[in-house]
Amino acid sequence: MEGILAEWREEAEQLPAMFPPSRAMVYEQLPSTSDEALRLAREGAAEGTLILTDRQTAGRGRMGRTWYAPPGVNLSFSFILRPPLAPRQAHWLTLLAGVALHRAASGWVPGGGLALKWPNDLLLGERKCAGILTEMIARGVRLDAVVVGVGINVLQLPQGFPPELGGRAAALGEGVADPPQRMKLLAGFLHEFSGTYLRLLAEGFDPLRREWLTRALPMGRRVSVETPSGVWSGTADGLDEAGFLRLRREDGGIVRVTAGEVNFFPSEESAASAKDS
Repeated sequence: MEGILAEWREEAEQLPAMFPPSRAMVYEQLPSTSDEALRLAREGAAEGTLILTDRQTAGRGRMGRTWYAPPGVNLSFSFILRPPLAPRQAHWLTLLAGVALHRAASGWVPGGGLALKWPNDLLLGERKCAGILTEMIARGVRLDAVVVGVGINVLQLPQGFPPELGGRAAALGEGVADPPQRMKLLAGFLHEFSGTYLRLLAEGFDPLRREWLTRALPMGRRVSVETPSGVWSGTADGLDEAGFLRLRREDGGIVRVTAGEVNFFPSEESAASAKDS
């Protein structure tokens, strides 16, 4: 393990600095990279400070879920941003991280098999291979800091996932002759994120919204959405101008989904494949 850490620490020095004088901090194990990043952000750590670990023991996802992150096979990292945005705009950074991750990972996965799912998932086929969790520190109406946490299943074998994730989780390296190298994947993500972040601040949200849609699962499919107020069903109808999901209900009305877990009903192709098998 020490060999891996020494190699990572050396390679971390070569990572593209998001915003100098930010730095990368590498650990063998942490309960949560996001918890550590939030602690550092409250202490005044610079924008772009990166926390990376080989193993997370208490990683978390949205809606109180845990994130499975064993050593040696995955990427678990978080970083600090201090964007000139309002708290109501912080969720844009989740979509931005998804676009950057899709760009960086697509070079390793042939055939266009990757797609984004609102608001925070990267899918391989229709199984989740990465997740993003964005948390903010706000002071009144001012956004003081945002921590973006990313977990990527990179080299995990299908039989290595816990039983409860069977059939729902995937890894980028599945069936790939040249599987991703974790630090190169991280470097690619940081490069893509930095440029897109600066573009967001310069040009606004709409270019990001439009690119996110080109990299997402096709809209127009039937979905159910688990929200704090109940389960809704309808058809995914794109993103609105603020980045929230538009859900077209059965009666034709449009509902704006600001938070929730989206589940796609099987596509006709997937249903046919399941029937044939």
